[in-house]
Amino acid sequence: MGPCEDPSTRIQNQAKKSSLHRKRRARRPRRRLCLLKGCGRVFRPSHPLQRYCSKECHDRAQKWRVWKYRQSDKGKKVRRAQSKDYRKRQKERKTQKVKKTEVIGAARVTERKNLSHSCDRPG
Repeated sequence: MGPCEDPSTRIQNQAKKSSLHRKRRARRPRRRLCLLKGCGRVFRPSHPLQRYCSKECHDRAQKWRVWKYRQSDKGKKVRRAQSKDYRKRQKERKTQKVKKTEVIGAARVTERKNLSHSCDRPG
């Protein structure tokens, strides 16, 4: 069915639905406690998954997680492997430096008599 042709009766007969015209408030996440042990500040997160009140608390928590991982058996094993690889790379670099100095010592020298003409490139 279409709308009523008599606008005056339509307004009188229909109840006003004021709830539909009410503006909604902006949805914001509720306030939370900072999860860093010892901080306990209440904050309103700017992102739904935000767990810490500030960048400093986030950095301190990250540092603690790294420390905690390094204390586990798996973390110790990974760290040992990293150290072993680092020592191996240092040893390889040292041997490469020795080889480079040997090559530099045997550098080829060109004679001046063949360089009488100049090239067209500047510099």
